[in-house]
Amino acid sequence: MELGLPDIVALLAIGRADLLVDRVVRCEPGLVIETRKAISGQEPCFLRLPLESPGYTYPEPLLLESFTQSAGLLWACTSDRADSPQVAGVRGVTFHRPVRPGCVLRTVAKLVPGTAATMFFCGRTSLVDGPLVMTVDNLVLTVRPPGAVLRAHE
Repeated sequence: MELGLPDIVALLAIGRADLLVDRVVRCEPGLVIETRKAISGQEPCFLRLPLESPGYTYPEPLLLESFTQSAGLLWACTSDRADSPQVAGVRGVTFHRPVRPGCVLRTVAKLVPGTAATMFFCGRTSLVDGPLVMTVDNLVLTVRPPGAVLRAHE
């Protein structure tokens, strides 16, 4: 199944300004998702940098967030829950190379069986036409009942 921008925004329930996935090119609910993200020189993270800046690399936390949104889309296509999942943990993230404007990222996230409230993902991000950018050994997404986080800290 392929998904366009309107479907992605609706499934993630976030604003377009926070969206770090442009397109879903393949989704097999319960198994795997493949997404695309084009990196533009007009990304908010680049707007204050001078054009000749050596810092013109896409921030690693945004690469991880793009992977997380891809996993969230797989969750949304797999689960019948209406709640939006939150990150509960991440391990084994390795960044292999920097990403610059003009690159198109290909993210593949795989679902590892979990429970109705917690799902586990692993996967990788690479350039569409090239090398590996990032690997993720374990991303944990979970949903909690409203107020559960507050009760845990009281």
